[in-house]
Amino acid sequence: MSTPVSACTSLAKIPTPNIRPVANFHPNIWGDQFINYTPEDKVTRACKEEQVEDLKKEVRRKLMASAASSPSQLLNFSDAVQRLGVAYHFEGEIEEALQQIYGSFHDGSDMDVDLYNIALRFRLLRQQGYNISCGKRPCNNFHCIGALVCVAHIKRDISMDVDMSIANGQIFDKFKDEKGGFKEILIPDVQGMLGLYEAAHLKVHGEDIHLKVHGEDILEEALAFTTTNLKAMVV
Repeated sequence: MSTPVSACTSLAKIPTPNIRPVANFHPNIWGDQFINYTPEDKVTRACKEEQVEDLKKEVRRKLMASAASSPSQLLNFSDAVQRLGVAYHFEGEIEEALQQIYGSFHDGSDMDVDLYNIALRFRLLRQQGYNISCGKRPCNNFHCIGALVCVAHIKRDISMDVDMSIANGQIFDKFKDEKGGFKEILIPDVQGMLGLYEAAHLKVHGEDIHLKVHGEDILEEALAFTTTNLKAMVV
């Protein structure tokens, strides 16, 4: 004769479900915008395309105005356009602007004396593939120029005389003290330090990446100097 199982015993064997905590998520900021999305009609799309073209014309107008105003303003505006990720719309205008800056730099006219603008000019020109020297004398050997071509992916013909380097070789040396280190007075200039930090990453190597190119050591020093002091500012 089997022993009857009580109801209490049967209930005791039923596993207790795990109670999951309630997550109080914030409401979706987009709402039902994508769920209820309907394609734009041709008129609305044409209107937006016209607005985009108007904005492009406005940017081109400001680029031309900056070029006529000052080299510093032109560099800053070109840099802003590139950082916004829309420079592909204005490649010709930016190339023309940097060619103008390169011409004034090549003539030896130092348009800016502050660290930020000089570092910005150096970075934008070298990013574009211009052979910009940063040491005590121009980089006038085939190895350096060949390395610069590889690093910057120059798209222009550089089969010119090897003396194409910039004559103004003391671009960053002016910010060093008599001991050979960067001046401590530069440290409070956060904008200038950030500009120098970004420029320092455009160091050129020789055909072998471990081969040092003459005049590029100053960028290694600049990177160490800016990294140390910028980190100290946020600690």
